[in-house]
Formats: sequence, structure tokens, C-alpha cells
Amino acid sequence: MRRFFLHFSLSILLFGSIWYALSQINWIGILGLNTLTQKTEKKLEDILWEAIQDSEEICSDSEANEALQTLWNRLCKSNQLDPNSVQVHLVINDEMNAFALPGGHILIHSGLIQGLETPEELAGVLGHEVAHVQLNHISKKMAKEVGVSLLLSAAGGGSAAGEAIKEILSQLSSSAYDRGLEKEADLKSVEYLKNAGINPNAMIGVMEKLETEIQSDLPSWLGSHPDLSERKEYLKIATEHIVLTEKPVLDSAAWEGLKTACD
Repeated sequence: MRRFFLHFSLSILLFGSIWYALSQINWIGILGLNTLTQKTEKKLEDILWEAIQDSEEICSDSEANEALQTLWNRLCKSNQLDPNSVQVHLVINDEMNAFALPGGHILIHSGLIQGLETPEELAGVLGHEVAHVQLNHISKKMAKEVGVSLLLSAAGGGSAAGEAIKEILSQLSSSAYDRGLEKEADLKSVEYLKNAGINPNAMIGVMEKLETEIQSDLPSWLGSHPDLSERKEYLKIATEHIVLTEKPVLDSAAWEGLKTACD
């Protein structure tokens, strides 16, 4: 009997060890289930952008969009990025928000621009968002938080596609990337700004504006962001020894026009 219980106990221990070991393996990654084909990604990009156009009001003010494009071109050309590879859109929305879609669309809410003080701060936001695009953070976020099955459902059309699209857009616009990805995008934005002759301390200014927004009214997209104090600290370390000759980003008239164009 004792031998039976001994064998039984060893069997349970062995089974538990094997189960634990197997549970630590990234089967999704090994089997390639966390990736989409280029064709599927392109279809998903088109569907999401179409949904944005149906649900959001895109600002058509030509002077405001010209000012935004001027800033965008400066950031891209100073960093050997193709400004046409990503489209920047000004969305009429009071929420202090900005986010990127897969495939090359960055959406900047008018409420965010109105909450910023300088065009350099807006450049910091753009740098952060294009960093997410360039570093392939968006697909990582979608695969992790939305799941490949839901992404395929959205891309595949049919009755379930509508709800899947809503869920994907909700995740992209209202929840943060994990700490590691946010830090990587923050620091990449510092590099972009420095190369463009824009004071990267503007990034710290953005964090301070977001802290003020949290204290007054906490939107869901801010509530899940990594600690803003933590982000300010590593940004201070990253920018403290940077010396550059600053070049104006936008003149005051263009900046004020951009801030007030889509009230």
C-alpha cells in the first residue's frame, strides 16, 4: 500500500511538473498564431480606417491641415522617414487623445491640440505615435489584447465583423501599450525630436498636461497608461544632456490657427 501511495504521489508530482513546463511555452508564438498575413493586415487596415471615417468627424480646414502637415514633414524628413507612409488626421473630438491605426494612420484629436501649449509638444505626441508605428507596436498590442481570432473575424466580414471592429477600435483608442512599449516609444520620440532640432523636453510638458487632465477628469485611455511620474523621470534622464540649436516648428499664427480651427 505504501508503495502504491509513493508511486501515486510521484505520478502526481511528475504530471504537475510537466504541466507547469508546458504552460510556460509560448505556443502561440511557436505556432505563428500571433501574426497575420500581409494581405489580412491590409484588409484590416482598410476596414478600420473606413470605420473611423463613418464614426468620427475629420477636420477639413485646409490651413489647419497644412500646419499639421508642415510639422509632420519636419519630423519625418529629419529622421529619414517617408512622410507619405503614414497619414496624420485631425479629428474633431474634445477628448485629449491621439492614437495610431495599423498600416499608417495617426489620429490627433482637436481636444488634445487645444490642451497643449506649444507646437513642440504636439511634435512630441506625433513622435511618440509614429514610434509605435515604426517599432511594430500596434500589431503586438492587437494580438495581445484583442486576439488573432477577433482580428481575423473583423477582416473576414460577415455578421460578427461589426462587433469585432468596435472592440479593436476601442482597444486602440482607449487603452495604453504596456510599460515597456510605452517607454520605447517615449525614448524614440526623444530621438526623433532631437534630430529635427526640436527640444525633446516638450515630451515632459506633454506628461504634465496629461497629469492635469487626470486630476480634472480621468478618461479611460489615460487611466491605463503607465505612471506619468515614472515617464517624466526617465524622460528627464534621457534629455538632460541634450544640447541643440532649436529651430521654430510653427509660427504663432499657424499654431493658434491649428488650435482653434476645429472648435
